[in-house]
Amino acid sequence: MADLKRVYAAVDEDTALQELERFDEIWGEKYPKIADNWCDKWVHLSTYFKYPQAV
Repeated sequence: MADLKRVYAAVDEDTALQELERFDEIWGEKYPKIADNWCDKWVHLSTYFKYPQAV
């Protein structure tokens, strides 16, 4: 899904959170567990934003 890719391909964590919110607005009703799981595990999923973008 291109909309979910916008979350993990974001340039920084703030943008990723905005994209996750956008994803939930578009797809949350049809696929409610996707955004919920991303939010529940955000502390682990977002660690790659702490590395330089080149990594």
